Amino acid sequence: MRLREEEARRKEEQRREEIFRKQRAAEEIILETEPEEVKPTPQLVIIEETVKPVQAAAETKKEAPKTIEKQKTIKEQVLNKLKDVYSEE
Repeated sequence: MRLREEEARRKEEQRREEIFRKQRAAEEIILETEPEEVKPTPQLVIIEETVKPVQAAAETKKEAPKTIEKQKTIKEQVLNKLKDVYSEE
């Protein structure tokens, strides 16, 4: 009985090893036939995520003077209207 159990275990182990070898061979074939491409690594993803906000900040910095000028003109317009309203009273 023990011999049968041991034989069954050995066969199961051999079957698993054979499946593993076949999977490895298939993976190697796939890797050899796939075209070379840059796959995103965690480092690349981190760099991309870091660069995006910096680029956005640079664009904002370029637009900041225009925005400040707009804010100044709006502020002046509001102040002028307030002066007009209070001067009428």
